[in-house]
Amino acid sequence: LWRAVGQVIRPVDAIRRRASVIGGEDLSQRVPVPASSDEIASLAITMNEMLERLEAAALRQRQFMGDASHELRSPLAALQVQVEVALAHPEDQGSALVLGDVHGQVVRMSALIDDLLFLARSAEGAPRGPTSLVDLDDLVLSELHRLRELGGSAVELDGVRAARVEGS
Repeated sequence: LWRAVGQVIRPVDAIRRRASVIGGEDLSQRVPVPASSDEIASLAITMNEMLERLEAAALRQRQFMGDASHELRSPLAALQVQVEVALAHPEDQGSALVLGDVHGQVVRMSALIDDLLFLARSAEGAPRGPTSLVDLDDLVLSELHRLRELGGSAVELDGVRAARVEGS
């Protein structure tokens, strides 16, 4: 009897031992899947699928953090240079222009941070606050207008129709 129980428990113990050493710093490890086609093998497969999802989520999070850091680093560097120049030459009449540029960069960074916080909360499943009807066509047209004012690449738009969704 003990031998039979030991044979049943052995795969469970192997899964438990491996699961106990898997941590957030290395989600590439997987639990062993016994050769049997029973509930224990099914449990191991399910745990490995969960580990794959966690590993993919961690990878997306690292990529997101890298992208966010890069996006925030650029306007911060520009602000730092502009402020240092303005401080080095306080008598310069261009200081007002520098302050205008700095203000624009601060507004840009604030928008980036708001977007990052929104994405982080969305990914966590946190409550998103009150919702209302959002006119997607108005949103698209407004963004198109903003992009055209910035210049650069030509943006073409065709076939926009009225669309309303519940959102924030």
